[in-house]
Amino acid sequence: MATSKAEIVDREVLERRGPVFGASAVLLAGLVVGVASFDGGATVGFDRRLPIYVLAGTVLFVGALLALRYSPRDRMTVLRRATGAGFLGSVFTGLWSEAVVYGLILTAPELSVYLAAAAVLTCGLAYWSLRNWHAVNDLTRPW
Repeated sequence: MATSKAEIVDREVLERRGPVFGASAVLLAGLVVGVASFDGGATVGFDRRLPIYVLAGTVLFVGALLALRYSPRDRMTVLRRATGAGFLGSVFTGLWSEAVVYGLILTAPELSVYLAAAAVLTCGLAYWSLRNWHAVNDLTRPW
């Protein structure tokens, strides 16, 4: 039987996509802790911080519109994607900020359970990404 000398994952491709995986892991960890802050009731003053999250979403909406202005997509698709970017930007900014507030309020032992959950989730996504490299490659292609 012939053996293959091809690597499972090309090192050069992994070096290019590694920062995407790292940023995704950090993003997911912050989102998990942010959701936990709402569950733990540590969102005191959320109503005062909400306008900042909305402002971040509107900035991302306008930025997405500007970035997609020369896209070959039709106008409604561009508007839908920019709206999605703005909405998700508001949600992500809010959850990340609440994660920081939550981390400052709580002690490390309570927070470590959520960080462990985020680590397990990240490991699962990394495993899936390595096993389904073609899908990840499709996701990271420009338009």
